[in-house]
Amino acid sequence: MSRRGLAIFLAAILIGAASPAASPAPPDAPAPRPLKIDDLFEIEGLGMYYGGPYAFSPDGKALAFTRKRAKKTLKNHKWEYLWGNAAGDVWLQRAPGEPPVNLTNGVSDGSGWFSPQWSPDGKFLAMLSTRGGNVGLWVWEASGKGQSLRKLTDRGVDLVNVRERPYLWIDSRRILCPVLPEGEQPLSMKIELETPQIATREWAKTPVGQEPTASVLDSGVPVDLSKRKQGRLLVIDAAAGASEVVADYNTDAWQLSPGGRMLAFCRQVGIYTPRADEPLRFATAGTYSVEIHRIGGGGALKTDRPLPKDVLKDSLRWSPDGAEVAFLAFGENRGNAPRLYRVAAESGRVSEIDLGELDAEPAIRLMPQLEWTAAGDLLFLAARREKGDRPGPTARRDWWIVTRDGKTRCLTEGMSAPPPELWPQDGRAAFVGLAGGPQATYGKPARAAGADDVWRIRAEAPPENLTARFDPAVAQIAWPRLTNNGDDEYPYTGRTYSKIALGVSKGQTQDFFVLDLVSGEIRPLAKPSDDADLKVYDPRGSAIFAAGGKNGTFVWRSGGAAGKAETLVAANTFLRDIAEAEAKPIEYVSLNGEKLNGWILLPVGYQAGKRYPVITWVYAGYMYRPQRPWIANVAEASPLSMQIPAAHGYAILLPSMPLKPEGETEDPMLRLTEGVMPALDKAVELGIADPDRLFVMGQSFGGFSTYGLVTQTTRFKAAVSLAGLSDFISLYGQFDARSRYTDSPQENLFMAALMESAQTGMGNPPWKDLGRYLRNSPIFTVDRVKTPLLIIQGDLDYVAVQQGEEFFVSLYRQAKRARFVRYWGEGHVLESPANIRDMWRQIDDWLDEFGDIARDASGGLVFDGDRVKSRKPQTPKPTGGTK
Repeated sequence: MSRRGLAIFLAAILIGAASPAASPAPPDAPAPRPLKIDDLFEIEGLGMYYGGPYAFSPDGKALAFTRKRAKKTLKNHKWEYLWGNAAGDVWLQRAPGEPPVNLTNGVSDGSGWFSPQWSPDGKFLAMLSTRGGNVGLWVWEASGKGQSLRKLTDRGVDLVNVRERPYLWIDSRRILCPVLPEGEQPLSMKIELETPQIATREWAKTPVGQEPTASVLDSGVPVDLSKRKQGRLLVIDAAAGASEVVADYNTDAWQLSPGGRMLAFCRQVGIYTPRADEPLRFATAGTYSVEIHRIGGGGALKTDRPLPKDVLKDSLRWSPDGAEVAFLAFGENRGNAPRLYRVAAESGRVSEIDLGELDAEPAIRLMPQLEWTAAGDLLFLAARREKGDRPGPTARRDWWIVTRDGKTRCLTEGMSAPPPELWPQDGRAAFVGLAGGPQATYGKPARAAGADDVWRIRAEAPPENLTARFDPAVAQIAWPRLTNNGDDEYPYTGRTYSKIALGVSKGQTQDFFVLDLVSGEIRPLAKPSDDADLKVYDPRGSAIFAAGGKNGTFVWRSGGAAGKAETLVAANTFLRDIAEAEAKPIEYVSLNGEKLNGWILLPVGYQAGKRYPVITWVYAGYMYRPQRPWIANVAEASPLSMQIPAAHGYAILLPSMPLKPEGETEDPMLRLTEGVMPALDKAVELGIADPDRLFVMGQSFGGFSTYGLVTQTTRFKAAVSLAGLSDFISLYGQFDARSRYTDSPQENLFMAALMESAQTGMGNPPWKDLGRYLRNSPIFTVDRVKTPLLIIQGDLDYVAVQQGEEFFVSLYRQAKRARFVRYWGEGHVLESPANIRDMWRQIDDWLDEFGDIARDASGGLVFDGDRVKSRKPQTPKPTGGTK
């Protein structure tokens, strides 16, 4: 995630893995106790993002990895957008069989350590750290005296590239590293601290009356970036500590040429200014051009024509011989399809290729993929434009090849479902990807409807099914993963592969296999536990597995000399003493006849035949699968863990809630009941749910779902909306509270883009389709609400706290029962332990009150037959007597 895109995440991203099978308890073992809120603050985890938490040394022997300490060790709970790495430590296993050691010991001063990367010769291990109150680049010398850590940067490191690598090794001594202006912190570190700091400073000036506090924002004029603070791109000598400035401005998407002689990167040249006649893309704030530099000095390569100034940054690619750079870029209008550019690295000759009716812009939230072939041609994924219109998210996208002279040819038109991603095979004469659906192409009939297969795509031959004789359907390419989820090794640009790892569904878990792309052999990859998930596969023989659940959190390394998996991490074993709510899958049919999957978390201590109060946890657009959901995992440290209410006696219903794909125009509020109401019926039918004690609760778009549901049904006894969207019209133009007091909050177009082209499905700004905004905003049917509603929101939430204010005031105006709990200094998800404790107390009290739930002295439910007893004694009805 870039400095522009960091603010766009709508939910906390946390690690999830299925738990290993439980060992039988000794006969005299005490009964497991319920989960407590403070248990969440004891849970350790694994690093996320910033190149991934695992790094093998060049010889494959040593392994460095990031392990996260418990939340209770944090010195600052507002660095959450470092994705838990603020409590990270870098651990080292020098060789298979040796115990890992903690290299950084961040608990000593509350610092976090993450993003380990080895130098090409394995003599240095670089990493990032928050030590000193900013993110700095540090290095550990494997063979140095004392092997101590040394800091290499005085300025904060710019964490502009979250999903790939925030810095690059050029060779065995030199590191390419972006740094911020002097005194600045990365946005991910300060994003929820800026507003309180700036506001407090400026508010203090007004009573004194000596300084103006005006903040002036302009529209309709170009932005002069030269007047803004700029970062630097440095080449740092890891041994000597000296640094050289490559660029004295903001850069991104750095790509080293094969051999490391040349460097290409994107330079920020402007701020994206929306145009009334073109669609608003999701998360687009900056505009970028491409520069090419020779490592060691000389400045930018002079090209024979100006390069475009609106480049799709993630498309930047070097040719295998290092002679050319290719990329995709828009022209003057983003409403037109991007064009393809090739730049010769020596002469500076620029070739512009018009792709005609083909549109290579990726679907929302995905990256463009541009791949060089060994012959010097380029592969790209594109959809055809119909009548010039931008292709939607479900439009068919095929793989095309384009030659130097601009001739294009489709390589996958005969396939029923082309692979959405491709991995280059060694030599770049072929590429492989996973394609799903019934295959009846090239004379080979489908093995089974819905089966997924790995296909090889080549320029001079029809697509080849590599798993046609492999009986199980392939659920995923488990390694490498292009759509990085933060806890696996990202396939760095330019890498090629001789082997890939496949995941095959096995009930609620997966089995793994290794496909040799040369021989075609497929062999099983042994797992250390039934529920272990593959994180990294090293073709030299090692694999990293992880699992987390009621037995604890574990990381294993397999492929050692003994041939067995060895345990690298065994954390959270205290969870063995805690009762985990059992997850029960359900199948049901939506109101429009669609077959859906859902889940029910049974309350701790569940007794068959008794009916329990049910919290329906909602999120419009979320679809559950037969695989056990992460939210059912007791090892999750999320402040919204549904194991908390399950431990308090509630069953938790997790219904699927279908919506069209992001990017298509939709009416999300009108579809809220489709998946929820029949799921409630199913829970009642199974004898689990008490039909008189049904509740609804959701966060973010789930908070919107809660608002919307209580305007459409009275079936719930009470509701809880956390950080919810209630008025799409006002939210469209509200500033992000985290950047409201900065100099240019209007440049953050996330919320407007969310409405027009992403999650809410409005398709247009409100002045172009007011009716859609009105019928999908719960605030405009607030008069229909009869359900007692608890609203919870932080005042630094990027879903503006005014959304909660509007809904609460509207209920207050009607004298309807509602409560608004505001948390000062909190954002989209609460982070302060004190506030998390208070939030769950508020929720428990609210649901118990309106559910009329009686509890014993220990907090357990009190039953009267098969139903929970009422909390208040009822006045007995007369049984007879004289009239």
